[in-house]
Formats: sequence, C-alpha cells, structure tokens
Amino acid sequence: MAVDGADLIALKPLDREGGLTLLADHCGQDTVTADPAAAARLVELCGGLPVALRIVATRLLTDDSLTPADLAGELEDEADRLDGLLLPGSTHSVSAVLGPSYRLLPPGPARMFRLLGWVPAGLFDAGVAAAAAGVDTRTARRLLRELASASLLETERDGRYRLHDLVRLYARERAVEEERAAEETALLDRVATHYLVLVALADRALRKDRLRIADLSALLAGAADPFAAVAGPSALSWLDAECAAVLAVLPAAVRHGLHAVAWPLAEAFTALFLHHRYLGAWKESLELGAEAAAALAAAPDTPGDTAADATAGEARLRSLLSRPLTDLGEHDRARTELERAVTLAESTDRLLLRASVQEFLGRYLDRSDPPRAVETYRYCLDLNRRAGDRRGEALAALFLGCSRIEDRGSRIEDRGSRIAHRRLIKGQVG
Repeated sequence: MAVDGADLIALKPLDREGGLTLLADHCGQDTVTADPAAAARLVELCGGLPVALRIVATRLLTDDSLTPADLAGELEDEADRLDGLLLPGSTHSVSAVLGPSYRLLPPGPARMFRLLGWVPAGLFDAGVAAAAAGVDTRTARRLLRELASASLLETERDGRYRLHDLVRLYARERAVEEERAAEETALLDRVATHYLVLVALADRALRKDRLRIADLSALLAGAADPFAAVAGPSALSWLDAECAAVLAVLPAAVRHGLHAVAWPLAEAFTALFLHHRYLGAWKESLELGAEAAAALAAAPDTPGDTAADATAGEARLRSLLSRPLTDLGEHDRARTELERAVTLAESTDRLLLRASVQEFLGRYLDRSDPPRAVETYRYCLDLNRRAGDRRGEALAALFLGCSRIEDRGSRIEDRGSRIAHRRLIKGQVG
C-alpha cells in the first residue's frame, strides 16, 4: 500500500470486477460488501486506474469516519477529483505519478497533451486532436504516437485514441497552469467547428432534402467529405460512434458562449436520432441547441441576419424537441415548446419553416384536440402551397386526411395502409 512507502506504479486500467478486487484486497472485503454500489462508483470514478484505486483504498483504510459513499461523493466533482486522490501528508497522488512522464515530454507532445485536457471527450481521433492543437492531421498523429509511447494515451483498435479520465484531468490542470486563459475557448471553437463540418456532411449523406435552417454552404465548400469516398465510413455508423463526443462538445460550447457553432451542430446532429431514437440524448442536444440559438439571437452584438437565422433555428429546434418530449411522456412540456416554436416561426418570412412547425403542432394535437389539428394541417397545407413545395404539400394533405378520418371517429382498417402510414410519419420527422 501507499502508506508502506512502496513506489506507485502506473498500470493499465482495471475493469469493474478487477477494480473491486483491488479495493477489497487493500481495504478489506467488508468495506466493499457493506456498500457495493458506492464501491463500484469509486472504481468508475477512478476509471479503474490502479494508482487511483490504491489511494482510495488507503484513504478508506486510514480514516475510520470515511465511508465509500462519502468518498464517492467527494470525487464526483471533476474540479476536486485530483485533490481527493492525494493522501494527506504524503506526496502520493495521481498528479505525482503522472508528473515525471509529462516533464520528460518534448515541447510539441507536451503542448498536445495539455490541450487534450480541454477536449470534452476522452475518446477522439487524430482529426479532433489536430483541431484541438491547431495543427495538421499528420503532425497530430506524430504527437499522439509520442504520447502513447509515454503511456499517457491509449490507442484503440479502431484507430482512435483514449485519454483516461484522470489523465485528462491532470492534462487540464497543466493547461490551466501553462496556457493562455483564452486558449480553452479558442480550442473548443476549433473542435466544435470540426465536429459541425463532419456531422453536417453525415446529415447530408443520409438525406439531402431535409429542411435545414443553418446555411453551412461556405463552411462545407472546401471540406473533404469522408462519407462520399468509396471506402469511406457509413454516415449513420459514424454518427452513432461519435454520439457521446458530440454530446460532450455541445454543452462545453454553450458554456463558453460559442452559440453560433452550437445551434447548427444540434440541428445537424438530429439526423442520428431520426434513425436511432435515443430519446434522452435527442432531448438533451435539442435543448442545448435551442438555448444557444436563443442566446445568439438575443445578444446585442449579433448582426441582424445572424440573429434572424438564430431565431429561425430556435423555432426549428423547439419544434423538433416536441418529438422526444412527447415520446418520453412530457406532453405539457412538448406543448410549451411547440407554442414557443410557432411564435418564433410566425415572426419570420420563412414559409417552409412555418409549415414544418405547424406540421409538428398538428401531430401533437392529433392526440388531444383533433378539430384543431385539422385546422392546423389546413394552414400547413396552405403554407406549403405558397412556398411551392410539392412534397410538403402532399404530406400536409396526407396528415390532414388522416386527421379528418380520426376526427369523424373512423379508423384505417387496412393493415398495409396503417403500416405505410406509420412509416411515412416516422420518416417525416426531419
């Protein structure tokens, strides 16, 4: 144990069972058995890192008043986690173990390591690292190889890289100490923009004709499209694999006031959820996007055209938000979001946006107020006709016809028609 004066050796992360076994070996099986949920949470918070688990075990062993639940609560906050993994009156800590490896790094890899501490996601590819450091991808790969050789970074089988949570916290600590204060926001802007380009390209690869508010034509004009390559990745598979990363980048971008990047990212990212209905993640991303769009539109220094786009974007995102809210049973909240979306959309001259929002409203009203749903679909039909959108007009007519049937108490009896109807509705969310 650390208190015995033995050197702490950096080992590969342990899985849940391995971590619990290490805790039991060092602080007693009774401690783990008394609160298995808290013990498992400690393993998770330590990321299975043996050095961290040994420190946790030592703290539990040497402080009779400290329970696993107490210690887990102390370590929940990332800002205090490294301090919590320091033995009182001792130099043994995660930072002390990582420090020598970091100090031996040449300047280039050392800076890359620091900056990776500010990347919100711990799993990333060379493109993300390049954006974070503001270097080309070839340079990023070389720097990442050096970090992996120093055991500060793990290489995954799919070619991506993983920065252990506690290592990332140490890297962030170094960045705060050694980088300019404004660099974190600049880095997040680069990383969020990198993801926006790729998510938007994936969105367009999945479906070209979906209504989009953000005009990304200039941003995408010179971008290499990996999804168009013969041996390129599947757009949907890539979105699925990067879901956790995008969900980490979005709140970080909003916190740093990067609203002009955040709301278009949330809009494009909804392409994933039209195919994989991860309702909680969909809800979270749309809430963040709507928040960003509202903040951008309300900012006094936002140019008029940008503010108008953000207002339209907020309307679009709030109307989309009604779908996961409804499916999650949050019907009152869904109605509130739709009412706000209608108000915002009607303040614009965008006929297709207004028609889309009315369509979402009609679908909500189908279950609660069929007569009003009929009127809503009629207005939606009129807006699509005025916009000259034949597809939107046809869909509005379909929804109107189905709503009128329901309003008369009739039902669609033909099973094939019902299946086709459900598939069409599901596919038209976008």
